[in-house]
Amino acid sequence: WAIREFDKACMNRANEIISPSEKTKIYIKSIGVEKYINIVPTGFDFTRFLKTEEHYKKALEIKKEYKIPENKKILLCLGRIAQEKSFDVIIHGYSNYLKTHDKNETILIFVGDGPDRASLEELVKELKLENNIVFLGKVNNSLVPYFYMISDVFVNASISETQGLTFMEAMASSLLVLCRFDNNLVGVIDNNKTGFFFQDINDFSNKLDYVLNLDESAKDKIKQNAFNSIDAFSEKTFYNNIIEV
Repeated sequence: WAIREFDKACMNRANEIISPSEKTKIYIKSIGVEKYINIVPTGFDFTRFLKTEEHYKKALEIKKEYKIPENKKILLCLGRIAQEKSFDVIIHGYSNYLKTHDKNETILIFVGDGPDRASLEELVKELKLENNIVFLGKVNNSLVPYFYMISDVFVNASISETQGLTFMEAMASSLLVLCRFDNNLVGVIDNNKTGFFFQDINDFSNKLDYVLNLDESAKDKIKQNAFNSIDAFSEKTFYNNIIEV
């Protein structure tokens, strides 16, 4: 209550208000802010996520260092491991997927740490999926782009994001994106064109099967569409929008 009232007082005294997304704008309105709100997505420098030959060599070294299997397709979950990220949805959905697919074909890796890690590791043990789901823990921020590069699909079930930075990082890394639908991701991901949405645990299994079995030309087209779409979230676009505000 105190934070909401303080925020409201600050914003109602401001000349201009900038929100990073429609979802955040709706929240700001819901706490009683009556002023006009500009929506300007935060600008990011995506250049460090581009695949160069040098970067790719480093990525392969990282893959060996963390003992990630060479012959498996890699599903990547990256971020703070906390309850609001809904990583349990991914684990249950992946468990369903493995019931009807070869367990030697894929592996799910978690990059990051947080308060929910222990309970998720226990869940993995209960499901007897220790050979398919691996927690790598916290890594240096400079290494994050390499984990995108070695992966095949970025998966995420969070519906608590204000903008979806990791989704855009994955798209900048030419990585296929499979995430749970959330209004906040409308405009970031165009379903079946720049990435894919799933609705629930059962749908995750079906969509993962679909994404992994796309032919290479279809995958390349989606990756290119995704890469082109993130220009709207570049630092240059952000700069121009802020100047306009």
